[in-house]
Amino acid sequence: AYRRQRQMCIRDRPDLLYRCAMITAQNLNWKVSFRDLAAQIFEAKTSVRSLHNNLDTVFRIRDAGQGGSSIDIRSASAHTFLDGGLNAYIIKRFMTALRSTLADRRNVEYC
Repeated sequence: AYRRQRQMCIRDRPDLLYRCAMITAQNLNWKVSFRDLAAQIFEAKTSVRSLHNNLDTVFRIRDAGQGGSSIDIRSASAHTFLDGGLNAYIIKRFMTALRSTLADRRNVEYC
């Protein structure tokens, strides 16, 4: 199952966060393998070529109330017991890119 989990709360609507998260994943060259707009969930795969390791990641967007939302990110790799912090690194990299996408107000409207 998805052992590594990170959650982040954002002061934006869930639909906007979902679109921006999808664009962020695509900008990072992740392959979106499943998406459900109504449930605001999508799955994406990324690979680390030098380690020959593929990671499956699930993103869930939820309404946090008062105009905000949260994103829950879970990641699993083929080498579940010996990832050496790779899952955490990949999630942090995604979260940093997502924050950048959200902070750039010119692009947020296009998410």
